[in-house]
Amino acid sequence: MNGLIDDIAKEYGINRGLGETKLSWLSRVIYSLSGQAGYSSLWDFQEDSDPPNELHFKQRVRNIYSSFTDIYPQIRVNFPDINNITEEIYRLMSSAGYIWRKGNRVCAPLYRTARGGKYVFVRGHAPGEKISVSGLGCYIPAGNSSHTDCTLSEMFGLYLDDENFPAVKYYPDGETVKMTLKNFPYYHKNFLELFTWPAFPHSSHRIMNADIFTGIKNILESKGCIFERQCV
Repeated sequence: MNGLIDDIAKEYGINRGLGETKLSWLSRVIYSLSGQAGYSSLWDFQEDSDPPNELHFKQRVRNIYSSFTDIYPQIRVNFPDINNITEEIYRLMSSAGYIWRKGNRVCAPLYRTARGGKYVFVRGHAPGEKISVSGLGCYIPAGNSSHTDCTLSEMFGLYLDDENFPAVKYYPDGETVKMTLKNFPYYHKNFLELFTWPAFPHSSHRIMNADIFTGIKNILESKGCIFERQCV
């Protein structure tokens, strides 16, 4: 089964940090897989041809967690309550516009792209499309194309803020970056939480793929956020 996890991690571009335990990395892979499984369920249509509902999305996420916690029981220490992590995934993806609501139904949003550094952030991609994942957020290499539909600020509702908030403290860890978001403004915190994983078991610590960190850091600094690099 280790080969399966390795394949999933490779498909989504989820690399292990230099100082990261295998359990933490394994938990991150399953977290992202569960989010993508829930997202793919938005394309499921019922017999009456109606889109799926919120319960259908959450059940798909829970099913993935249940399957992998049976295979890797050691990860239960990081997911003591599957319902809590399922609710978090639904909250983050819906607040970021990855899930659209139509009455009591949910569906996938229209496809949109936004440039951020060397990468293009995507929303509304079709299941099976080649993407990289950081936390629950999706992106692809920018390549030679400069065309995008909108800016990151437009896609995720980021705006200039003149209030003083605690700095995001971070330090690189190989191909990942660890950061602390304690007392961070919720509208920017949701964005960062979307593109990060929980740093189990520390709820206020997060992990991001290093390849997109600079682009995200630059856009948030332009909105008034402060980032402070820390020593390990």
